[in-house]
Amino acid sequence: MPWEPLRGPRDDQPAPFGDGLDRLLRNLGGPSAASVGGLFEDWVAIVGEGVAAHAQPGVLRQGALVVLVDDPAWASQLKYLRTDLLYKLHAAGHAEITSLELRVRGEERGGGRRRS
Repeated sequence: MPWEPLRGPRDDQPAPFGDGLDRLLRNLGGPSAASVGGLFEDWVAIVGEGVAAHAQPGVLRQGALVVLVDDPAWASQLKYLRTDLLYKLHAAGHAEITSLELRVRGEERGGGRRRS
């Protein structure tokens, strides 16, 4: 695929890096950098300290937030809390998140746990 410049008006004046990043993400169909940054910054306030101690946001792709948990039991627990977590995320201004994918840390790449 050959390189093509981003669509839209061009301004030759220096601009903040975040503006260019937001423009790129918007052209790729993703959320704004501020939105994703706010999610990571506000995670504890959104989900609570108990959940945040065992689960952190990983990646946001096409509306699906990958949540990394430290134990399979927490993945099971959060499956039951999925609707509540989505409600809290939407109430906090993260309406771009439409689903949650739960993954145990260390198994993100489909590897499974190693046996000693």
